[in-house]
Amino acid sequence: MKCLLLLVFAGVAFGTDDCPPYEPMNDWTSECIWYPLANMRKKIVEHCGMPPPPGGFSMATMIPCPAGESMPTSPCGNCGYKMRCQKRTAPKDGCFLINAEKKTCTEEDGTGFGAVCDLPKTVRGDCYWPQYLAGLKQCLNANPSLPGWRRDGYQKLLKILPAGHCVEKDGRCKCCCDPYWPNEEGTACVQKEPDHCPAFGDYNEWSQCMWYPEGDLIKGIKEHCQLGAGPGKIPFPEPDPSIQIPDKCGYCSFKVRCKKRDEHDGCFHVIGDKKNCGPDDCPNCGNPCAIQKIDGGCDWQSHLSTRVKNAIVQVHKVAEAQGKKIPRWKKEGYMRMLSLLPFGKCIEKDNQCHCCCHPYEPTQDEAGNITCQVKATCQGPWMRTPPS
Repeated sequence: MKCLLLLVFAGVAFGTDDCPPYEPMNDWTSECIWYPLANMRKKIVEHCGMPPPPGGFSMATMIPCPAGESMPTSPCGNCGYKMRCQKRTAPKDGCFLINAEKKTCTEEDGTGFGAVCDLPKTVRGDCYWPQYLAGLKQCLNANPSLPGWRRDGYQKLLKILPAGHCVEKDGRCKCCCDPYWPNEEGTACVQKEPDHCPAFGDYNEWSQCMWYPEGDLIKGIKEHCQLGAGPGKIPFPEPDPSIQIPDKCGYCSFKVRCKKRDEHDGCFHVIGDKKNCGPDDCPNCGNPCAIQKIDGGCDWQSHLSTRVKNAIVQVHKVAEAQGKKIPRWKKEGYMRMLSLLPFGKCIEKDNQCHCCCHPYEPTQDEAGNITCQVKATCQGPWMRTPPS
């Protein structure tokens, strides 16, 4: 069974002064758009007049649901929305073609929209559902030839999708979507106060392609994003020296860029972005990694997820020993940065793990050949390169 995706909910407008003007906005969607995720993505593409993904829309979602659990099918948490779009009067290189905006559905749009969503914990055992937003944005890495301005444009367009914020209560996750947060009791969705945070600076340049050992990956992120000790320290897991991968492979090598702002209570101080390194970056970057088994098997993703969870748990224990509590905004900031690490999926063959990293996965053909293929859930209009 698959879970639904809670993602960011914000308007989109971008371009440069010398870009062609926009046509008038089309009409708002007549009904509030609701899950499943495939329906949300389909509505955005159709309503904005974009080309559909190659092969159509995958009905699969990106999130495995814990055994015996399911997600709510009725509207809740102010997670439904209406949207409208406009296009530029003419395509132009360097100018993203689409501008879109949306508005949150409330109780005025139908009974239940404002009620808190009751969700199970994630498969990792926490309530950080927004972690999957980063995974969806990283789908844009699936097209190595996608120009930077198109990549940024699609990233902003994906913010149409609703972002969830959760609080854990009695072993369950009580969630609402931007611009609403659950109260501390998990009984109601309350509107977030106006943003009081300092503005972020610009992204720095992309880093070089980072690679194992794992300690070098973590050190590379910290150095390129200028992450030090103290209040701004990110709880990366301790490097695992048992994972040895000599050459860049599996789309698992990656570049990062970051932007920062002054530290302020309630405002996480850094945002990171990543993109996979592919065949244009090194000869073997797009071929599957052949590595030794991890924990006696080939579940690379579970191995890393467990270590990330343990690192977060340790931070909580330290805070509790000091009589403190880590606020939700800081937890979410931690997880956004930890999602930069390469999460891989593997196939076992000849007593080895053959692995590729998100947004790719290993696929074995009838002859037994294993290649890295783009995940079905990551197919989108960004896989094409017409004027957009």
